[in-house]
Amino acid sequence: LALLVTKPLQRLERRMKASAEYVRTLHPDADLELTGAVVPVEVEYEVGKVAESFNELLSVLERSHREIQRLHNADMERAAKMATIGELASSIAHEIRNPLAGILGAVEVISEDLAEGHPKRAVTDMIKSEIQRLNRTLTNLLSFARPRPLDFKRTHIDRKSVV
Repeated sequence: LALLVTKPLQRLERRMKASAEYVRTLHPDADLELTGAVVPVEVEYEVGKVAESFNELLSVLERSHREIQRLHNADMERAAKMATIGELASSIAHEIRNPLAGILGAVEVISEDLAEGHPKRAVTDMIKSEIQRLNRTLTNLLSFARPRPLDFKRTHIDRKSVV
């Protein structure tokens, strides 16, 4: 019994514990290489089947880890692209806003010289209105692109919903 069951189970347990410790202490960015953690299948009966199942579990864990790393890298690349696009949009918004201010000033000077009922006064008022609308749009874009300060809140991790 000791030769066929107890000793193989003890060796299997030691290898499983060593494998679990290796995975537990692995750095999150490190590649997960589990070939050294594979348990040798010494017997063909139930204990051997447990060892085979454990080895299959290691294989699935390794594949899952590679997929998680791939998805994480893709997310980080996408986030970097979005940050670049945000910076570009902010820069463009500032470049548009400066000429708009000059145009608005010129239209206001022209509008002051026109009498209240003058037909061109309606046109200058419409131009001013549209410039103000564009300025509001640029302000919204700039406020959206601006990083916001973090807003930390206390919460209980044992609750089902966030406080």
